[in-house]
Amino acid sequence: MDFSKVRTVLQQKLNELVSRAEDIESRLSDPGQADWEENATEMEGDEVEFEIGKLTKQEIQEIEQAIARIDQGHYGLCTFCGGKIDRQRLELLPFTGTCIKCA
Repeated sequence: MDFSKVRTVLQQKLNELVSRAEDIESRLSDPGQADWEENATEMEGDEVEFEIGKLTKQEIQEIEQAIARIDQGHYGLCTFCGGKIDRQRLELLPFTGTCIKCA
């Protein structure tokens, strides 16, 4: 089966996420303000941004794995049981590596 369209969509999403992750890293590496009150306020936002960054990196990893499965001819097969992943599940979560039973 040809998954070139899915691969293209995943690659576009990957590019967006990598750019977002780089922006987050850049903002988090900013030394902040000299005023400690300003820094405290900014640090609260940094905690949220740090968590968003972690989730972004996790999604990047999942998409990279999905692209690798496409390239290796294993896309659409559950990484746990080896069964076929339902087409509707793949349409909703094109980067998923598990069938609904194993999820």
